[in-house]
This record gives sequence, C-alpha cells and structure tokens, in this order.
Amino acid sequence: MVNVADLPLDHSSKGSRFACATGEIGQTLGLDVLGAMLHVVPAGKTAFPMHRHHVSDEMFFVLEGAGEYRTDKGTFPMVPGANPGAPAGGIAQVKTSPSTGSR
Repeated sequence: MVNVADLPLDHSSKGSRFACATGEIGQTLGLDVLGAMLHVVPAGKTAFPMHRHHVSDEMFFVLEGAGEYRTDKGTFPMVPGANPGAPAGGIAQVKTSPSTGSR
C-alpha cells in the first residue's frame, strides 16, 4: 500500500509555463505495467503541453486545488474530486488555476 503524501517526488520545470513534481505510484507498489503517477503542479502552471497518447488511455484525479482540463472537445473545470479521462488518440492537457493556493 502507498499513501501519496509519503511518495518521494522528483521536481522538474521548463521555462515559465511548465512545472511539476512527480511520484511513482505504480512502481512503488511493484506494479510494473500500471502507469500510475502522482503529479503535483504549482498554481498557474501546467505539467505538460497539449499531447496525446496513441496507445494508452489517460485518467486524472484531482486531490486538491483547481484548474482546467483542455481537450479537442473543449475546456472543462477541474475541482477536487474531478476524474476526467482521455481516450487513446485523444488530445488533452491539465492546467492549474493561478488563484487556488500553492498547487
């Protein structure tokens, strides 16, 4: 079992728009095929540019803070408890709001 509050985080940033700290949930649990990760994104930043995964689906779960989820179908609000998914081949991006605290 893993508690996300106890995961070691690897911090990275690029330029003024992108910043993120990541923790490996799947690997910590010994689940080599499950790509489960924690992403801690500072307020007003995004972890990655708009992108798509050609083979795998992607799912997000918001623990705290707020932001927006952008897809080729529109932009949707993200709040704690939100759980959107991006099907393989779809394009998506998650961005935090600048006014929702530290992350």
